[in-house]
Amino acid sequence: MGDPPANVAEHGERADAPTSAEIRAELNRVLASRAFEQAGRASDFLRFVVEQTLAGHGDRLKGYTIAVEVFARPPDFDAQNDPLVRVEAGRLRRRLIEYFAPEGADDPVRIELPRGNYEPTFKRAEPKPAPPLTLVAASAPPAAPSTPAERPRAWWQRTTMLAAAVVVLVAVAVVGVQRWRAADDLSAAMALPAGPRLIVWPFENLSDDVNLGYFARGITEEVMVQLGAMHLFVIAPDTQGVRDDSALPEFVRRVSEGAPYTLRGTVRYAESRVRITARLNDAASGAQLWTADYDEDASAAAVFSIQDQIARAVVDSISVVYGPIFNQELARTERKPAESLETYDCVLRYYDYRFTLDPKNHAEVLRCFQNAAAREPQYADVWGGLASLYLDEYAFGFSPQNDPVGPLDRAREAARKALDIDGANVLGNTALARARYFVHDYAGFKRSAARLLELDPNNPAVLVTVAGLLAVGGDGDEGLPLMEKAIALTPRQAGVLHVVRTIVELHKGRGDEALAAALRMDAPNWFMSWLLLAAAAGLADEPEVAQRAAARLLELRPDLATGVRHELDKWLVAKKLHANVLLGLSRAGLNTE
Repeated sequence: MGDPPANVAEHGERADAPTSAEIRAELNRVLASRAFEQAGRASDFLRFVVEQTLAGHGDRLKGYTIAVEVFARPPDFDAQNDPLVRVEAGRLRRRLIEYFAPEGADDPVRIELPRGNYEPTFKRAEPKPAPPLTLVAASAPPAAPSTPAERPRAWWQRTTMLAAAVVVLVAVAVVGVQRWRAADDLSAAMALPAGPRLIVWPFENLSDDVNLGYFARGITEEVMVQLGAMHLFVIAPDTQGVRDDSALPEFVRRVSEGAPYTLRGTVRYAESRVRITARLNDAASGAQLWTADYDEDASAAAVFSIQDQIARAVVDSISVVYGPIFNQELARTERKPAESLETYDCVLRYYDYRFTLDPKNHAEVLRCFQNAAAREPQYADVWGGLASLYLDEYAFGFSPQNDPVGPLDRAREAARKALDIDGANVLGNTALARARYFVHDYAGFKRSAARLLELDPNNPAVLVTVAGLLAVGGDGDEGLPLMEKAIALTPRQAGVLHVVRTIVELHKGRGDEALAAALRMDAPNWFMSWLLLAAAAGLADEPEVAQRAAARLLELRPDLATGVRHELDKWLVAKKLHANVLLGLSRAGLNTE
């Protein structure tokens, strides 16, 4: 017999309820979506409850059954006292809402998981109403400026009414992302977890033109909104008339106490152009941490595009990993004893470790995240960071754990936990991409890498990770632009940033170019940098450099004296690259068997 139809008798839906075939087709669309690609256990959960319901067993979907069948819990699982299934059901509901909002908005069938119940419901999508008619009155074009001297200001004057209509002025905007959320009252705000706090002061109009003032206020709003996507606790006073904290409301003043950073800016005319200046300062000392000037053509028509571009440039410069705020925060953590490090401190140290891949730093960051996992198990960054550290244990042999479960399996489970908590978590998605690469699922890696680059396109650590794996897999020309972007975004040069160029040149068999790139790397305790240097020098016929690099490689990894081929086998290395690396290493005097 075939599957029963998903009709009113079996599923409590109206007579035109979707059929089983339509429901299964929708299930496949959901599970193949971006919202569910990295969902892990949520995908298993959804498939199980849908199939059980279609088979007529929806009334048997209880917490115990799901825990045992989906999450492999033992038969003595206590569903009353263990909230596992309830928590996972909540995450699944959120993922379904996320999917059907933008990505699946036009799907013909809706799958929902009602609260307080594990039996899903199915219904056809409601037809979308036709958009209402909108009448637009024509208006005469504004008169052209009469003299050349008036033209630079004419653009601002023509946009005055439009700018005033769309600039949203708020008394106080407290923006937090990931683990920081806006507070409705003072006590909630003061209880927010520790993290960098930044006061964004209104950009000041230094001219006597009120229209330029609207433009300055618009830039302030754009900066504030775009900073909301960063690891920052942003305090933005009203963009009118406030110049220092003495004018702040009591609520904002107390929330901003101890805020270490201030962002200020000015807008003024400079001949036929508009100059915008932004400055980031240490609030305590007044020291200037960063500054930049932006000149724009005053005759340009795209006022809002200019505001957006300038705001994006400011935000990218000050909030980027390895940027001025990151470096200040990292220096702060170095003065703290290890036992008092917070989870955010672990994230800072993780990114610092990724810059040089020093095994000693790996052990310290691993301990930091392991302590954080016990303290804050619902924080996605904890599991995402642990996943990548376990992958480094697998790939590089760092900090081997006394655990019967191998590092690759531990990494995949930690990545799954991170993404179950927050599907958009950058560290979790980074680990997922790397894990797929190391299980030699190159197509899956590329899908995850594309998702990761959408989530955080200006994170140098993300860019170099993706670029490096693309290069090793044979797609170096695709990875090189990512590496160049990472270098442009990173004030701290060298580190592992030039590894991608080294790999690309090795793949092409160009020893001299590979050697020039390898010599620019600065990761003295990462054995792979010496392996690549030895291979590049061997290929370039520079035996003295090759032998010194090989000697340092064996100091760091004595086990490679018996052969390096097995080390390369962990990686999904393109055939030509594999051959050239082994050739260069053999010329350096290493055993390549």
